[in-house]
Amino acid sequence: MATLESIGWLILASSVFLFIVYAYISSKISDRNRRQRQTECLPDAQAPLVAGRTYNIQLSHGRKIDNVTVVGISDDSEADAWRNEMWIVVRGKDDKHRYLRYNSIRYVEDA
Repeated sequence: MATLESIGWLILASSVFLFIVYAYISSKISDRNRRQRQTECLPDAQAPLVAGRTYNIQLSHGRKIDNVTVVGISDDSEADAWRNEMWIVVRGKDDKHRYLRYNSIRYVEDA
């Protein structure tokens, strides 16, 4: 027969386990709601760059490249050949081509 002390430990362990399960489920629901609010508030920016247009591009390490024309953008099938990264080819005022990793772009503005 179980003693009162062992029943107390069982209740305590069950309470802790249920609290952990509740916290996990609550966190998942909160993350899902946050992602849903973000997608509703922010515009879809899957492909903000268009080949042939001129942009000012701010890179993640702080460098800004002004008045560059996008020559081309690698698609997903080419990304595997370039170590799973998308690349953007731009041409500056001096007609030199620059190759930028898509991940290294912080923001883009129309020039």
